[in-house]
Amino acid sequence: MDNVELVSFNPATGKDIGSVAASDPGDIQRKVDALRARLPAADLRTRIGWVRSAAEKIRENVDNLARLMTEEQGKPLKESKGEVANAAVRLDYFCETAPAALAPVETDLGNALSVTRFQPIGVIGAIKPWNFPVTIPLWTIGPAILAGNAKENSVNKLSTTRPSTRPFKRSRARSSRSGPWEGK
Repeated sequence: MDNVELVSFNPATGKDIGSVAASDPGDIQRKVDALRARLPAADLRTRIGWVRSAAEKIRENVDNLARLMTEEQGKPLKESKGEVANAAVRLDYFCETAPAALAPVETDLGNALSVTRFQPIGVIGAIKPWNFPVTIPLWTIGPAILAGNAKENSVNKLSTTRPSTRPFKRSRARSSRSGPWEGK
């Protein structure tokens, strides 16, 4: 979609607060292909470091993210701050539970041993509701990175009416030049 943007407006004032470029199916396929081509192999310790780094960047930007979310959605600032802070806490939780959750599972079947190993599936797509634009996408993206679908391997469908908070979140995480957004 050449030169088509999704514009976000403050519902209280009507003020334009940001925009993102719209994507058509061809754009999405190109993004998926590019992500597949650069999926790195990384051990769980490295992936945990990436997600912990993202959680820290979120913590460092709670006020900015909350303000943008409030401007974009009309959500009370206190609730926006709670959502953003909770997103970092959830990422920490995923990091803490990942080693056990992703460990191979051995089951003795009596006459055989069954072993289940968890392996990455590749690029994921996330279509999430707009009303919790930081927390809900991270419920999918955080565990996906930890499972080995790592380093910017998600295509996240933004709300057409509230598109700004998620790209802002990613740009803040990227600013560290470390973690899953390194080099972008």
